[in-house]
Amino acid sequence: HPDDLEAYYNVGMSYYKLLDFRNSIEYWDMLIENDSCYVGAFSNRAICKFFLKDKEGACKDWERALKCDYPSKAKASVQQEYDKFCK
Repeated sequence: HPDDLEAYYNVGMSYYKLLDFRNSIEYWDMLIENDSCYVGAFSNRAICKFFLKDKEGACKDWERALKCDYPSKAKASVQQEYDKFCK
């Protein structure tokens, strides 16, 4: 349900802002389970994984986000993160 996706996003961001990356990841996971190309969820989960020292997991999430179809401005941002942290 679309309202659930927005709620998951908001809770994930709340945990992220509290620097509670593990709980934040749980909500990004729920978003991705419901929308396999929710780019913001992949990108935010990647950042959380990176802060938790899971560089490999972060890079996989950025790679998956880059395979999704979405506006070029957002794609450029994800590409920039991937290039900075994964190459």
